[in-house]
Amino acid sequence: MIDFNTCPDAPVVAYVSKMVAIPESEMPQNTKRAGATLAADEARELARKKRDEIAKMQAEANEQGDDFGRVTSALASASLDDQEEKTEEKVDKEHLIGFARLYSGTLNVGDSLYVLAPKFSPANPHASPEPMKVTIPNLYLLLGRSLEPLKSVPAGVVFGIEGLAGHILKTGTLCSQLEGSINLAGVSMSSPPIVRVALEPANPADLNKMIN
Repeated sequence: MIDFNTCPDAPVVAYVSKMVAIPESEMPQNTKRAGATLAADEARELARKKRDEIAKMQAEANEQGDDFGRVTSALASASLDDQEEKTEEKVDKEHLIGFARLYSGTLNVGDSLYVLAPKFSPANPHASPEPMKVTIPNLYLLLGRSLEPLKSVPAGVVFGIEGLAGHILKTGTLCSQLEGSINLAGVSMSSPPIVRVALEPANPADLNKMIN
């Protein structure tokens, strides 16, 4: 499994480097694309507001010059729509999206993967606590702040993955099988420290002797 390959039937191995919180309003499911048509309910609501605006304008034109008519028209303009606009702002729910890279195999929406714990040991893959299995509901292509939904991801691609909330805090490894798996989160990529040693003579006058 360490010899990664891009074959579709190869074991799936992915590394999640961080978790990013995305507001629900910015998710692809809730983002309106340019040129998209209005839904039936939205079209009816827009037509109703236009009719109300035309009726108000006609009423104001007919009652021009009448102070009493102006007052009643002003009172009528205070509709329920104005009150609804002043309602409290709703808290935008957030979705946790994992920033990951696929190292082996092909990952599809609906696949089930194991989430390896930070102390997972390949020598004892079924040791307690055994890694949990999660189903991947959505995959995304990361384009700056925007997300584009994907159905599958081949090896070598950096992508966004949903469904890991509560399973991965910061970083983690995902794999399709426990036997032969490797915990990428436990691999240390840092170089060994450089050791410097300073030698000095006990008597400063013997410095030349030490050098020679």
